[in-house]
Amino acid sequence: MAIDINGLNGSPASGAQQNTQVTRQERPDRDDRSSKTQQNPDSVTLTESAKLLQNLEKTLEDQPIVDKQRVEQARQNINSGNYQINSDVISSRLVQHELLLSA
Repeated sequence: MAIDINGLNGSPASGAQQNTQVTRQERPDRDDRSSKTQQNPDSVTLTESAKLLQNLEKTLEDQPIVDKQRVEQARQNINSGNYQINSDVISSRLVQHELLLSA
């Protein structure tokens, strides 16, 4: 069973008028605002630090994410059996990262 609330099903609700006219009136104050906007357009000025950040972002975008030469060198060392793991360096860096995370 469908419920008809204010004629939302496409037909007008019982007792509602079928011929309703809607007229749009122009507001004079809207025209005043648009002319003011054209006379005084908004502007944006970047600070020197913002310009520096923008340049740094562009520079970083041009840099590769992975150092392909370093990856290839590591791959060759692993394949030839010359890759050496320094457990002291690994453990000290793990401790440093844990300290940073707990701070």
